[in-house]
Amino acid sequence: MIESFLGSSYVDVTVVLRIMAFGVLPYSIYVCLKNIIDATSDKPVNSRNMLIAFVTFSGISTSAFWGFRGQLYIPIFVVICLYLLGGLTILEIRKIFAASEA
Repeated sequence: MIESFLGSSYVDVTVVLRIMAFGVLPYSIYVCLKNIIDATSDKPVNSRNMLIAFVTFSGISTSAFWGFRGQLYIPIFVVICLYLLGGLTILEIRKIFAASEA
């Protein structure tokens, strides 16, 4: 029924959507907690975290382009880097709360 409603090209995109759905949680963590980091730090911590995630994505995407030659790997690398970004954000939040308890 969904295929008849959205068309036959939707079936090709479902694999990418299913992969990208795994990145919703770490991206939500980043979006919700980045304001706390910005409010408590004078340094560009979120910019640094995003730069680390971007450089990681660029590096693994470039190496995968030369090694695998597939387009399906790109959404997987996006999700991996979203988990990296969410993890870096959680580490910063833990530092902030540890400093406030001391």
